[in-house]
Amino acid sequence: MEAVDYYIKGDDAYEAAEEARANGDLEGALEEYERAAERFDAAYEASETEQAKTFSYEARELARLHAKAARNKLEAKNEFDDEAAYERADLAEFLEDDERTLLEEYEIRKTSAFERRTRIPT
Repeated sequence: MEAVDYYIKGDDAYEAAEEARANGDLEGALEEYERAAERFDAAYEASETEQAKTFSYEARELARLHAKAARNKLEAKNEFDDEAAYERADLAEFLEDDERTLLEEYEIRKTSAFERRTRIPT
């Protein structure tokens, strides 16, 4: 159950990061993404099944990639002449192509896993 507790804490931090990012607080989002990655890593280490390890690993990598993109975007702020263009720029634009592909794959898997867990039986 330790893995579940860490995963829940990681998910809470990830959701806080998404909320901070939506509210324009990229620095706060970066901190929360990093916290989420740490908690998902702890969940991975405490996992007893391969499925739990897979969920924790993918969640950790998703949080880690978002943290890296947020950090890169913060560092690139001075390169933008237009503040509005900077604000509109998607985080994925601040990753390498292979990292962007991984980010998209992990986001799809996270959404699919969430839908499976919350689906109402018919």
